[in-house]
Amino acid sequence: MWCIVKVRVPRKLESLLNELTKESARVWNETRKFILSQVDLNELLNLMSNKKSKEAYTILNALKWEAQKVVKSTILHSQTVQAIQDYLTASIKSYLKNKLSNESHNLPREVRWYPLVWKNQAIKFVNGKIQLPLARGKDKIIVPLKKKHKKQLSKFLNEFNGIIRWVVITKKHGCYWMHVFIKAKDVKADVDPDRRLFIDMGEIHPFVGWNESNNEFVLFNGRYIRSLRQLRLKLIAKKQSMLSRKQKGSRRWRRIKQSFDKQIWKIERKIQDLECKYVKALLDYCLEHRIGTVVIGDLKGIRDNNDKGNGVNQKIHNMWRFRKLIDRLKYKLSAYGIRVVEISEEYSTQLCPVCGELNKPNDRNYKCKCGFEFHRDFVGALGIARNFYNFELKKGFKWLVPEKISVKVFKIDVAKAVVKSIVVCLRPRSWNGTPATRRSSPVRARNPAL
Repeated sequence: MWCIVKVRVPRKLESLLNELTKESARVWNETRKFILSQVDLNELLNLMSNKKSKEAYTILNALKWEAQKVVKSTILHSQTVQAIQDYLTASIKSYLKNKLSNESHNLPREVRWYPLVWKNQAIKFVNGKIQLPLARGKDKIIVPLKKKHKKQLSKFLNEFNGIIRWVVITKKHGCYWMHVFIKAKDVKADVDPDRRLFIDMGEIHPFVGWNESNNEFVLFNGRYIRSLRQLRLKLIAKKQSMLSRKQKGSRRWRRIKQSFDKQIWKIERKIQDLECKYVKALLDYCLEHRIGTVVIGDLKGIRDNNDKGNGVNQKIHNMWRFRKLIDRLKYKLSAYGIRVVEISEEYSTQLCPVCGELNKPNDRNYKCKCGFEFHRDFVGALGIARNFYNFELKKGFKWLVPEKISVKVFKIDVAKAVVKSIVVCLRPRSWNGTPATRRSSPVRARNPAL
């Protein structure tokens, strides 16, 4: 698995880094000019169209080796120059591959500055500091680490037998950040593939799941993250409104843009941090209960031809970043040997988990004619389980309503920015005041009733 440690570079190094990023851009531009002057792009595109991509890539790799002899730097380390040229060659290969299917793709452009990259052979971690060499005769760049960064880096290197693969220094909203990429070995956790957790993803609550092994529900409260997304969109709207009244490129226009970009980026970082903490909390829950399979709803195509008014459209199209969450979840869980399965969400929140009757809820509560009442997201998690049994395992699904239902709620402590959990007990309501009982019902569409 890959681990990333992000560190802010001290401001005293900014003047040096400004010079180095401009030199990095010069290497990029001269290498680009050399390769494009020595190759016929139409010939390479013909090779790609004739399924001879290996020949095209061989030509580009040969030109890259020639460029390394021609384009050199008196400031940057040789490994940094090679890394920049590797990135450029990969960008041209990507252009050739995508140009066949979409003609709107363009070649990599010339740049005014470019990030600094160091490969693993040139990186040293000594006494809590990252040492990054420059060209021969130049002093090294030494970036001190804070206590929390030292702890993270030591954990990945020692406990997980990790290796620092490369370091990237890039500029973001007026300050430089160092990203340390570590390749660590996957952990073989003690999990059982037959223990499953069924998760219904939502715009308000990111994860709502049902643990099949102990009949327990889990809910990750996402209202605070949702409020941050709303604040981010308000800042973007205010920024666009103010910029529209200024001359583009003027001094005032640049100051307004820089100020709002910094505020929006801070909120974006906070959202990403809290989402990562929720994914980590879900991983810890799976490891605690030895869950080896996590089943989530397949949300592919949910935004296609989906126009439900301005309010709902903003939530679905602008605020809900479900694909990032799914990718992060798959990456994190797979490193510990936990399998993630995507299954259809057909009728997951509409079919009653007790009697199988079709009901379309209009609010956060689900009500059925049989008397069953429950939170809509919990019904969705049970619907994911039903679809998994019907479509994946090809056998029926049965859920018996207990007298008391245990729910583990994960919530963010706003003051400390940490995830806390509590366990509550709920009683599913019915019209006669007793737990609803399962009844038989007819088969519906592709989704068999219970």
